[in-house]
Amino acid sequence: MLTLNRPGVLNAMNRELITELYEALKEIEKDETSRAIIITGAGSGFCSGADLTDGSWASEKAMSLGQSGANSMEVAFNPLIRLITSIDKPVVTAINGIAAGGGVGLALSRDLVVASELFLT
Repeated sequence: MLTLNRPGVLNAMNRELITELYEALKEIEKDETSRAIIITGAGSGFCSGADLTDGSWASEKAMSLGQSGANSMEVAFNPLIRLITSIDKPVVTAINGIAAGGGVGLALSRDLVVASELFLT
């Protein structure tokens, strides 16, 4: 089981979280003893989307805010989603609270999404 572990910001995605999740998924993909992957969030949220205060993605000075956001999507989030959708093992998201913005995209990129009213209270 992989747990997004930034509960203080409802597991908002920054460079470190995306990079570590990508690397962990690559390792599990190669591991022949792993038969499935479960992804959940620590604390009261699954993933609130991109960390807009500390995403830690460098951008060129000439980039507008929109261009910078698009660049971050192309170099970080999109490769993560492409990896998830290409893994030959079932990937399950266990939604334990809020999923917003990119967190919804992350939740829906899986083979199976599991959520409960218990998670949402």
